[in-house]
Amino acid sequence: MGDGPLMQSRPVRLEVAVDSTTSLNAALEGGADRIELCSALADGGLTPSIGFIGAALQVSEVPVHVMIRPRAGDFLYTEEELTVMRMDIEGCKEVGAHGVVFGVLMKNHTIDVKRTLELVERARPMKVVFHRAFDVAADLEEALEDLIQCGVDEVLTSGGDDSLEHGQQMVSSLVRQATGRIRIMGGAGVTVRNARQLWDATGVDWLHGSFRGEAIAGSRLAMGDEERELVRITSRDDVARVKHLLTIERQPAV
Repeated sequence: MGDGPLMQSRPVRLEVAVDSTTSLNAALEGGADRIELCSALADGGLTPSIGFIGAALQVSEVPVHVMIRPRAGDFLYTEEELTVMRMDIEGCKEVGAHGVVFGVLMKNHTIDVKRTLELVERARPMKVVFHRAFDVAADLEEALEDLIQCGVDEVLTSGGDDSLEHGQQMVSSLVRQATGRIRIMGGAGVTVRNARQLWDATGVDWLHGSFRGEAIAGSRLAMGDEERELVRITSRDDVARVKHLLTIERQPAV
């Protein structure tokens, strides 16, 4: 049992998604190995401002990957929206971001290979991560091969399920399929409670989460959805606890 690919020791890599400077600082202080920089995590993460990107690059000693997503909703983009994405990618390159994160699909729930390849080429020399639009694909194995052909460096996935915990068997299968040709990052619903089990069971190259708690918003005036009375920020302690749990040496099986 101990000789299987999922049991081999591998470097611990934890990415934390943040959408504010407060969360950014908490993630860095907690020991994140990489930052996924977004706005509006409540909407699944949208493209952050150029100011936020620049500020993050000034304070972060770990790589910063920037979400490229012009709006909430599906991953079928108009040519005008793709132009926005191209310009945002160029902006990230100009300010020195280490990577970008995006996902583009076709109406039949397959990878939009043509546009993905174009965006990958535009992003170089930055790293490219394909986000959880991947989990919407009709055939995950086929979608993974498409991303490999496009030169994508990494894919974030929950195995096509609503959480990594529920999709862990599929993610483990994707890790085996990838055979080092693309890195697999597991995400969705990763917490202190389940992080170590998911890391061990799936064999992913990276683990991803936001590790957010809740804090009461300071303003009584809502400038958007009035139901969003709480601002969720990353918990430094949770990030640190997950890093600790992932780095603990396991006892050999008897």
